[in-house]
Amino acid sequence: MADLGCSSGPNALLPTINMMDAVREACPPDADLPEFQAFLNDLPDNDFNAIFRSIPNSLGPDKNHKCSVAAVAGSFYNKLFPSNSLHFVHSSYSLHWLSQVPEGIEKMNTRDIYIGESSPTEVVEAYVKQYEKDLTAFLRYRADELKPGGRMVLVLLGRGTPLHTGTPYLVDPLTEALLQFVSEGLIEEEKLVSLNVPSYSPHKDEMKEIIEKEGSLTLDRLEVTEMNWDNITGAAVAEEDDGSNGSPAAKFLTKTIRAVMEPMVAAHFGESVVDPLFLRYEQLVARRLAAADDEKKNLKFWNLSLSLTKKSN
Repeated sequence: MADLGCSSGPNALLPTINMMDAVREACPPDADLPEFQAFLNDLPDNDFNAIFRSIPNSLGPDKNHKCSVAAVAGSFYNKLFPSNSLHFVHSSYSLHWLSQVPEGIEKMNTRDIYIGESSPTEVVEAYVKQYEKDLTAFLRYRADELKPGGRMVLVLLGRGTPLHTGTPYLVDPLTEALLQFVSEGLIEEEKLVSLNVPSYSPHKDEMKEIIEKEGSLTLDRLEVTEMNWDNITGAAVAEEDDGSNGSPAAKFLTKTIRAVMEPMVAAHFGESVVDPLFLRYEQLVARRLAAADDEKKNLKFWNLSLSLTKKSN
């Protein structure tokens, strides 16, 4: 089995453990437990050594897991494994990342770093085209690597509507902060123009169409889960309430987006920009939240969960 986009945090082995537990629960009580070979995949600069150091605590002999673990470094938009070698593939919160920034958008998307409030139609179309190209490659390679009848489960960020409406409380305030830094002479405009986030959140209908068009796998199930920030972050937001005048919700959103965007920002603009930029970002998010009505404050995001099977013929 393979976990694609495994990262290197404390929960990096959790999908592997869950997959083994599910198989063991399906086995008869008196049956010999199967042995597992788990492949952990991510890009070459991922800290695989950190994962290996955690194996004794997560998969050691006392955990009753018969599992060998290996790392496979590389982009999952390329071939990673021998043909017909995998029984199961899993990927969680990775497949919204693109293999590259869509070609030709730098000169068109000068006031945004993603699909934003001012992005022209051509930018949206470029992102759509790049995602279709990447997902098609992903499906084709996984179908080649899976055994006939092999299964794949994917979880990724999606959109709840076919429309591309921007991200008014996540990426758009970061764009606004960067534009302010340009006007204040803190970063170069050319640097901002050249930054575009290689990410895309598809709608369920886009996923279905691409899967059907590629044709190697059967889509057994696709679920869309609408998540309210208030429902999943209530306790976390409360922890951010340190008694200061700042907005706890804005502080939490800032930590969330910073965890994703900080490496990209630091590499593009330099480490010295990071702290003041995300402080400005927090202020802008707080301002937007304060000005929004109750409905718009109820922030939502959508998970797409898919189960697929490799076709036998």
